[in-house]
Formats: sequence, structure tokens, C-alpha cells
Amino acid sequence: MLCLIQHAPPRFVRLLCVAWLVLLIATVAPAGEAPAAKDVERKWIDGPQIGHDQIKARVRVRATATAADEDWLRIEFHNSGAKTAVRNSWYSFRVISIRDIDANKPVPSRETGGGSFDSMFPKDQQFLPAGVHEITAHPSAITANCLGLPPEGAGWQVELDIKLGIEPANAPAIDLRRDPVRITFTWRRPGLKQMDQLRAAARDMLAHPSARSEELAKLEFLLRDRDMSSTITMHEALNGIPIRRASDLGRRSVVALVNRRWPTDEAVLAYYLKAISLGNREAASDIRTHHEIWGKQLIEPLVQMAERAAGTSRFPWDSLRNPLDFLAGHDADWANDARITARLSAAVRRAFEVLDETDPNKSEAGDWKAWGMATEFLALTRDRAMVAKLRPFLDVTAEVNDFIDPSINFRSIAPFRACDQAHDVILKILRRPKEELGMDHLKDETKPQQIKRRDAAIDKLRKELQASGAK
Repeated sequence: MLCLIQHAPPRFVRLLCVAWLVLLIATVAPAGEAPAAKDVERKWIDGPQIGHDQIKARVRVRATATAADEDWLRIEFHNSGAKTAVRNSWYSFRVISIRDIDANKPVPSRETGGGSFDSMFPKDQQFLPAGVHEITAHPSAITANCLGLPPEGAGWQVELDIKLGIEPANAPAIDLRRDPVRITFTWRRPGLKQMDQLRAAARDMLAHPSARSEELAKLEFLLRDRDMSSTITMHEALNGIPIRRASDLGRRSVVALVNRRWPTDEAVLAYYLKAISLGNREAASDIRTHHEIWGKQLIEPLVQMAERAAGTSRFPWDSLRNPLDFLAGHDADWANDARITARLSAAVRRAFEVLDETDPNKSEAGDWKAWGMATEFLALTRDRAMVAKLRPFLDVTAEVNDFIDPSINFRSIAPFRACDQAHDVILKILRRPKEELGMDHLKDETKPQQIKRRDAAIDKLRKELQASGAK
């Protein structure tokens, strides 16, 4: 062959070289691959090496990465000593900025966020081996889940702050909570072939539950993206629900997909109708947090579930709250049916005897915290017959407090009283929640000003009820 080339005309040699070059390009870069597949863009960006004489750690990220890369973000440990047990480890990140590379400006309507996981080591492998040890699956999957997919043809410049730590049994700890590592890299959309592989992975993971946090994060990412979940059928999604427990993050991802794409489909409603009719609390928990899944045929089985919960548990918090919460989210379809509201309030009063035992005329003897919590359940029943029962409590100033969000600074809020609670519960029953008093933490008022405003609102409601004939 070399002899033929040596004696061939120059034009023939040039043509042969061009043909060889075309063949080489076709072999190395098949059609449909993302630009990130080029070797020049596969290089690694290394963060600073931190640690001590025995153990050092550093963050490594690909200069250009896609969601199809399972190892684009690495935590690399260098252990110059012997294998050591790990007492504790953690990883967290925060997105500092995302910019469109072509437009050189922040990506519109793209909120920054973050994520974390408690342990970088599997439960059965809580040790750091000697030499170099890389952790890739956890950080890559969880961080990709937060970033999402750029639009077709777009590239993002992403800036992250990464915090990590490790507490070995036989060496000093490494802790980056106060001094995070900042990294910047390019995030692109996977190529056509890679997108097809991700769609296939989504269907496979849907059918095979996993408890591994990196796989749960990847499943959430794949199902949340409309493009990558587009090939999943409704029946595949429904089959993926009962094989997962309610506490499984994977189940929430699957239900979120159903809630987004087929919330009122007859097959979906039939599935939940059957599950709830059989007393399946996990199914009730599904629809409590995904309100688009709804049909009037769910009302009766949810009412029955509430009735069963009230009679079978001494502390029916979740089992009763799930059906009541979900029904309350669709109260326009049943709140005017006195038969339904009476059944629901009867269930709540049976579950919380404190509602009938508390005497508004003996405020010093009442368990007002328990009463306040029970009235929150009563509010969900929308039973207008309960307004007359609550009316006398508009005159009780005993403190309740417990129902307020614990994240609120109590020092800035006047104590919440039984009369305040009764006012708000009555308004919820009447489906007028915008007039509630329990939003004091959003108002710039002193405590005396709060009490004065509350008393005025209570007096207004008291007169309104008197005028309407409520006792």
C-alpha cells in the first residue's frame, strides 16, 4: 500500500488523505453526540487539595459535563495511611449562579438551589481504604438533579459552592462547612443518543425500585423532566407506585409524574378509588400532597377512611389528617352536602374527645393546647353546624399557641388565645381563610397592636354570627 501511494499522482494522494480523515471523524464522533463528548472538553478541573498529612480531599469536576455523565463530579480522597473506619461524612452544595454562555447573562426564571446527603459511604462500607478513593455517584446524581437540563443547543456556565466533611476513626477530621470549595464548569444538554439512553434508564428504574440515594435522585431528575419522561406510559407509571412505600422518595417522584400528566384519567382515579376503598393509607398520602389527582368518585371512600381512622387509633394524626386534608383541598365539590360534613365532624369529635369535654366557662381547667390542635381537624370538616359549638369560645382568652409554625419567632407574636383560634377555625369552616388571625408574623405590629386588631376582628365575627342567628 505504501508503494502505491509513493508512485500515485499527487491529486490521488490528497483525495486519499481526505477520505481517511472523514472516516476518522465519523468513527470518533458519531452523529447525535453532544459537544461535551470531544476530548478537549473532557478534561478535569481540580479544586484545591485540603486536609492533613494522612488524609487529603479535593473536588474534581469535568470542564464540560452533561446529565448523561455518571461521574462528572468527584470527591477524591488520598489516604497515605492504613484503611480506616469512618464515623461520619457529608456532602452539600449550593448553586451560586447559572449563566447562558451564548447570551452571557443569567438564565431567566432559573432559581438557584442546592442539595445534600448525610453519608458519602454506603452503610456496609463505612471505611476509607488506603490510597486514592473516589466518590462519584452520589455527588453527580444529586447535583444533576438540582441543575436540570439546558434547552436544546444551549450551554450553561454553572458556579457551585461545595461543602464536604469526613470524620475518620483514626485521623483528624476534614470539615469544609465554613470554607466551601467554589467550582465553575459548563453544563450542556446530552446528545440525541444519550437522551435515548436516559429515557430507557428512566423506564428501567421505574420498574425496579432502589433505596440508594443516588438512584432516587436520578429517578426524580428523569421523571421530572418532560422530555426524558415522555416515553413512559400511564400504566407503567401506575405500576411503579404500589411497589414503593410511601416514605420512599422514588414513590413521590412517580406520583408527581402521574399528577402532572394524567391527574383526572379514569384509570388513575380507578386505581386510587380501589386503593383508598381498601384503606390504603399510602394511597391517601399520595393524593394529599398531589392535589391535581381528583374525581368526585373519591369523596365517599375518603370519608369512610376518615371514619375508620377515628375509631381505630388513639392518636389518629396522620391516618385521619390524610383524607381530611385532601378532601379540604376539593371542598367545593362536597362542603354544601350537610350529610358529608356531619359525618366528618362526627369522626373528628370521636377521635378527639377534648372537643366535647372542654368547657368554655371553665377556662382554668381546660387542656387548651390539645383543644387547639383538635379544632384544626374540625376546621377541615367544613361542618357549619360546628360554628354554634365554637361560638362560646370567642370569649375565652386562655392561651393555645401550639398550632403556630415552630419556625416563627414567638417573641414577636402575642400569645395565641382560644378566642383567636376559634375565630380562625370558624372562618375555615365558612371557607373564608384569608381573614385568619394566625398570620401575625407577617405584620409589622407590636404585641398590643396585634391583640387590639384581633379583638376587633373577633368582635366583628361575633356580631356577624349573632345577626345570622348562630347561638
